[in-house]
Amino acid sequence: MDDLRVGDAERQQALADLGVHMRDGRLGIDEYGDRAARLATARTRGEVIALFTDLPDPRPEFMPVDLVRRRGFTMSRRALVPVIGLVWVAAILGGLELRLLWLIPLAIAVTLVLNAMARGNR
Repeated sequence: MDDLRVGDAERQQALADLGVHMRDGRLGIDEYGDRAARLATARTRGEVIALFTDLPDPRPEFMPVDLVRRRGFTMSRRALVPVIGLVWVAAILGGLELRLLWLIPLAIAVTLVLNAMARGNR
């Protein structure tokens, strides 16, 4: 899946790998600069991998596609739980009207359900 997009963390790891090759004398400073510039604009895994085809390890390693998709979905749902909690704390501290107090147990229930769903996808 060389057409999958890469993020900043993957680019930074690849840049560190290029640094190892420069330090070990496999890349000169000019070639390192050229590859680092191309790496900074790389959008896909294939573009990153192409910068290492003539180099031994270390090379960039990417998570398997199914794990990337599963983690991304779980992480986004898991991140929703504290956001809901913070919204309710802010509402309570901000003087939530008494007639809306019934929403607090509802918010707690929704938060607990979402948290349980997030734990189930680990």
